[in-house]
Amino acid sequence: MNTPPSREDRSRSLFGPNDKLERPAPPEFEDPNAVPAEDALVQIGYMTVVTAGVEDTLHALYWNFAKMSDKLGRIITGDLKPNRLCGDIVKLAESSRKSNAIVTDLKSLFRDLDILTKYRNRCVHWIWDNSSKTGHKLYAPAYHKEEGVLLTVSTDDLKLIARELAWIEIRISMHNMLPKALKKERTKHGALRDVYAPAPWLNTPAQLKPKGAQDRRRDKKKT
Repeated sequence: MNTPPSREDRSRSLFGPNDKLERPAPPEFEDPNAVPAEDALVQIGYMTVVTAGVEDTLHALYWNFAKMSDKLGRIITGDLKPNRLCGDIVKLAESSRKSNAIVTDLKSLFRDLDILTKYRNRCVHWIWDNSSKTGHKLYAPAYHKEEGVLLTVSTDDLKLIARELAWIEIRISMHNMLPKALKKERTKHGALRDVYAPAPWLNTPAQLKPKGAQDRRRDKKKT
């Protein structure tokens, strides 16, 4: 049986052989536009890296709840945005009769993600002005519905968004674990299990969602 290639075997350079720029920047070119200070750039980069992990974990959870293979999952969810993924995941959890506690935690989790995504998008997509001792300035671009809004953010603000997004990724990944694997993960972290392997639904008595209307009609026919 053929063994599928590992990630290392499939690795390749960032730029492909046909990706040569027609007119690259001259060696002496330096960006003359305003950019945030180095400490802010570090946190923006961290925020972006963590967001990629969050989105990857969301797709995996969707495929798990929908009982899809990775191949089929890529076809179905490949172009879906995170807010659509979150809404569908809740619907899948409810339709598969996951416990109330699991559905409640998912809704709480996705509400937090929605708030953080709003601030993350501002940091990544808005226009940065000069940094100062009082903070970093950024404003909504002209095409944006919030055009004219000017914000001042600190490096600690950026660090907080990135840190909370990393926590969101951990919370999502716990929903993607089988009970045995989740128990093992929580045991591994000991006293910090609710920090690095949070599963608040385990502390709530099991209570399944009520049967849907279709199930009730089916039961009614039997009587």
